[in-house]
Amino acid sequence: MLLAGTPAETSTLMAGAVTAGDLAGAVGLFEATASFVQLSYVAEGTDAIREALRGLLAMDPTLVGIPDRVVQAGDLALVCGRWHLKGTGPDGNPVELSGRFTDVVRRQADGRWLFVIDNPYGVD
Repeated sequence: MLLAGTPAETSTLMAGAVTAGDLAGAVGLFEATASFVQLSYVAEGTDAIREALRGLLAMDPTLVGIPDRVVQAGDLALVCGRWHLKGTGPDGNPVELSGRFTDVVRRQADGRWLFVIDNPYGVD
């Protein structure tokens, strides 16, 4: 299990899990009822998030997540930053994407931080 000790670590741990192809580790960074924003829908709950991440991992990606700003209010935090992905598309051609993210994370009773909302398209 990946343990984010700070709000910003959720982003860096997610990028590391995706790059490593660690589906279980990536899904483990989400609360059970979390939402993961996709281009055409929102994956709600860890089963739907697992399926969305499975599609991402099929690209054999290298993902970098760089948190730029954290605004914390008690056990909730807003994490904003940048990401960059290199991978392989379904057609076998190289894919390179980047963007800005806005995430909401919550501190759990055990002290670790988990995603409540992961929005990789959420700043612009």
